[in-house]
Amino acid sequence: MVSAAPPATATPKTTEIVLTFGGDVCLQRSGWLPYVDGVGTAARRVPWSSHTAHIAPLLKGAEINFGNLEAVVTDRTDLSAQGKKYTFQMHVGGLSHLTDIGLNLWSLANNHAYDFGAQGAKETFKHLKAFRKRGVHSAGLGLNDKGTLEADVFEVKGKRIAFVAVGIISNMNKRHRAGPNKPGTLRFRDDKDYTRVLRAFEKVRADYKILSIHSGREREVALRRGQRTRYHRALREAGVDLIGGAPNFDLDPA
Repeated sequence: MVSAAPPATATPKTTEIVLTFGGDVCLQRSGWLPYVDGVGTAARRVPWSSHTAHIAPLLKGAEINFGNLEAVVTDRTDLSAQGKKYTFQMHVGGLSHLTDIGLNLWSLANNHAYDFGAQGAKETFKHLKAFRKRGVHSAGLGLNDKGTLEADVFEVKGKRIAFVAVGIISNMNKRHRAGPNKPGTLRFRDDKDYTRVLRAFEKVRADYKILSIHSGREREVALRRGQRTRYHRALREAGVDLIGGAPNFDLDPA
């Protein structure tokens, strides 16, 4: 009698996907016009490559490099700023450079998405949509409220990744909130808005779900009161695998 050896157990194949998370990004100062060839004024500008020289090496080797795009992206110079202390706009050439150095996933749901009104929001939406051909993905800004809920779904190493973003609205200004026929974003700290985001994301089918939340106190790397509970809702109700918590300028521990 010959006994056969038990069949070998195959080792499950693992897939490594490297992600890099950053905070707020804008390649121009408040109140300055956007220029195609660098950061600065009409009299003097610093080339894009010089401005990002210390950041670019940190992005190498990752499949996904995330940032919170805190600027209106445009190639126009005639947009009218809203009545705010800080308003940011960045030339589409700057976005092209950021793409070249590896940044490829953007949250557009923040308090500067509406710095130049509905027209500025439409400009950002238009250009980010065009950059999808270059492998750039984004979420959080829509031409209407339903558009803000849409996940950007893409594939990395055979895995289906779904991305959604929600954040804060400038001074809780209702004019900046997306409506049925109006561009804008939705507000993380508004229960109705946040519930809509989670319910829509729950219906999305993906191997991994990433949620960006732009909310918190400036320059403070900590969760505010009640924030952890709201984060847990995303894990429980929408099946989110990873939350990128990005308050102003920094990253939150999620």
